[in-house]
Amino acid sequence: MKADGFGITTSWGLKYLGDPMFNPVLEELNRRKAIVYSHPGEPACCLNLIPGLPPNPIEYGTDTTRMAMSLVVNKVPSRFPNIRFILSHAGGTTPFLIGRFDGKNSHKLDQPAPAGSPLEALRTFYYDTAATFNPAAMYATKKVMGIDRILFGTDYPYGETTEVVQGLVDCEIFNEAELNKIYRDTAIKLVPRLANA
Repeated sequence: MKADGFGITTSWGLKYLGDPMFNPVLEELNRRKAIVYSHPGEPACCLNLIPGLPPNPIEYGTDTTRMAMSLVVNKVPSRFPNIRFILSHAGGTTPFLIGRFDGKNSHKLDQPAPAGSPLEALRTFYYDTAATFNPAAMYATKKVMGIDRILFGTDYPYGETTEVVQGLVDCEIFNEAELNKIYRDTAIKLVPRLANA
C-alpha cells in the first residue's frame, strides 16, 4: 500500500481501539509495522452533558485518554509491539492523570518505567502538539512521556502551523535542540523517507 501510516478515530460508538473486537485489525497493523495516528471524534457516551458546551473543549481530550487507556489495559503495546501509535493533542488528559493510571510510579518520572507498568506502555506512544502548545500541557507531556515522544502537530485544517511553532517557543518548556526534535527529528525516525523531503 506504500502508506506512511493509518489514521483512525479514537472510538467507534462505545468501543475503543484496545477492545478485543479490534484484534484482527491490530494484528494486521502489527504485521505491517504501521504508524497509527488517532484523533478524537464526538464520543457516543458523553454528548450534551453540559448544554451549550461543544464536545471539543473537554470530550476530545478525554476521548483520547480513554483510547490510550483501552490500549494499555488490554496490553496492546506488548501484544502488538510493531505498531507505533501517535496520539493527538498530547494524549488528551493522559499526562495529567498519570497518578491515577500508575500511582506507584508516577512520582518517579525521571527514572525508566518499570517493566509491565502502565507508564511503560504509555511511553511507547507518540504525542503530538496540536492544540496543546501551552506551558502546562507541554511540561506535563515532556515530564511524563519524554522529549523523544513528542511530535509536531497542528490539527490541520483547524490549526495554523505558524501558531503552533510560535506557541512551542513561547511556552518556554523546550530548548533549541528539543524543538528540533519536535519539529523534525522524531518524525524522521518514524518515517525515514522524510529526511529527503
